[in-house]
Amino acid sequence: MNGSRILITSRIKEVASHASSTPPYFLPFLDKDESWELFRKKVFRGRTCPPELATLGRKIADDCRGLPLSIVVLGGLLANKEKTYREWSKLIGNVNWFLTDQANPICKDILALSYTNLPRRLQPCFLYFGVYPEDFGIPVRQLIQLWTAEGFIQPTGNRSIEDVAEDYLEELIDRSLIQVGSRATDGGLKICRIHDLLRDLCISESKEDKFLELLRAGNLSFPIKSRRLSFHGDGSFPLYNVLNFFDPPCARSLLLFGKVKDRDLNLFVENFKLIWVLNLEHCIVLHSIPKSIETMIHLRYLRITLSESVSVIPDSFGNLRNLETLVIEGGHLEDEYHPVIRRVSGIFKLQRLRNLYLKEFLPLPYHLDEVLWNLQVLSTSTCWYVGELAGELDKFPCVRELEIKFIYKGLFFEDDNKAVHFLESLHHLHYLQKLRIDAFTIPPRDSISFPLTITQLTLENTRLADRRWRHDSAGKPSQSSDIEIRTVLRY
Repeated sequence: MNGSRILITSRIKEVASHASSTPPYFLPFLDKDESWELFRKKVFRGRTCPPELATLGRKIADDCRGLPLSIVVLGGLLANKEKTYREWSKLIGNVNWFLTDQANPICKDILALSYTNLPRRLQPCFLYFGVYPEDFGIPVRQLIQLWTAEGFIQPTGNRSIEDVAEDYLEELIDRSLIQVGSRATDGGLKICRIHDLLRDLCISESKEDKFLELLRAGNLSFPIKSRRLSFHGDGSFPLYNVLNFFDPPCARSLLLFGKVKDRDLNLFVENFKLIWVLNLEHCIVLHSIPKSIETMIHLRYLRITLSESVSVIPDSFGNLRNLETLVIEGGHLEDEYHPVIRRVSGIFKLQRLRNLYLKEFLPLPYHLDEVLWNLQVLSTSTCWYVGELAGELDKFPCVRELEIKFIYKGLFFEDDNKAVHFLESLHHLHYLQKLRIDAFTIPPRDSISFPLTITQLTLENTRLADRRWRHDSAGKPSQSSDIEIRTVLRY
C-alpha cells in the first residue's frame, strides 16, 4: 500500500540487518534532558510536574543511565504511586533495586529474555560481567584472558582462541547486552561496559545457578557454594570472615577488586588450593608473595602487584604448570640507572603460558633454557643491552605482541651493530604483529628493516636515524603497507 511504513525493532543486530536492505539505525542512549522528558511524560501523563519534584525527578531519571526501558518501566510504576517528595526520595540510590524487585519484576523479566535466548556458549561469558564493580571500564584483553582461563571459549578450526573470544564479545555487543567503551587505533575493542540493570541481571542469575557470588560487607549469607567469588570492599571488612559462610573447595575463581589488608589476604588465600583464577587487581601491593600461591598448581590466570622490596620471584613459580596468563606489576623507581634486579627464571619454565606481563623493572633473565612455544604476548622491562636480548628472542617463536622497555638511558649510546643485531633478530618472530619499543635508538643503516608481519609499531623515547629506514626487508620503500607507526619522542 502506498505511503505505508513497517517499523521493526530488535535488540539483535543480525535480525535488524536481514529485515531490510536499508542499514539498521542503532538507537543511542538518551541524554539527561531526553531521559527527563520521557520520565515526566510517563509519570504525569501530560500534566505538569510540581516544581518541588522536578530536581528529584531529574536525579531519578539520570539513575536510569539513558536506558529507555528503565525509564518507561519506572515511570509507569511511579504514575500509580503517591507523588510526594518523601515517596520519591526513597528511590535515590535504589533505582535498580526498585526496577528488579520481586514485587515489580517487569523490567527484569524483559531483560531476562535476552539472556535466556543467548546461545549456550555465550551465557557464561555474559554472566561473567557480574564479577566487575559497578560502572567499571572493563579491559577487553583482560576479559578475554579470564574467559579463556575459565574454559568458556571453544577453539574453532585453526583460529586462535583469542580471536574466537573476541567474536563472542562482538556477538554480545550486537545483541545490545554489552556496550563499547572505546576502541584501539586498529579498530579492535579496548574497553567495554555493561549497563547497571544488566549487571544486576548477571548477578541474580549467577547466584541462582551457583555461577558467581558477589561478596560485600553486609550481604553475606550462609551457605555460599558458588564456583566464583568476586570481592568488592574498602578494607574495613575482614576478608577472612567470608570463610565462615563458605566452603573453599567449591571455588574455582577468586577475583578481588576491593582493598585488602596483608594479614587478611594471607589467611584467606591459603584456603583456596584448587582455584583456576586469582586476580588481585586494585587489591593490595604485596610486600611478600604468599607461599600458598606457589602451591596453586591448577592456576591458569594470576595477577598480582609487588612492592619494590620484592627482589625475587620464587623458582617455585615454575610449578604452576597450568598457568596461561601471568601479570606481575610493580612500583616505579625514581633512579632508572639503578633499578631493582628481580630474579624471575622459574617463570620461563611454564610451557602453557600464553600471556606474560612483567611490569616495572622485572627484567628478563639471562640464558633462557626453555622454548615457550605457546607464548603469544610478552610485555617486559629489561636491564639487558640490545645485543644480549637479541640472542634470547628465539625462545618465543610464536609471539604475536612484543613490548620491550629498556631501562638504562645509556642504551642511546650503544654500538650501532648491537642495535642492528636486535632488529635483525625480530625477523625470526614469524607471527609478530604488534611491536612496542621504549628507550631505543634505530641506527642510521640502509639495511634496517622490520618484519613484514608487523601491523602496529610503537616507538617511545626512541631516537630515529636521519636516513630513511624501510619496512620491506627486500629493500623497497613501503608505500602501500597497512603498518601503523606511532612515534613519541620525549627527552
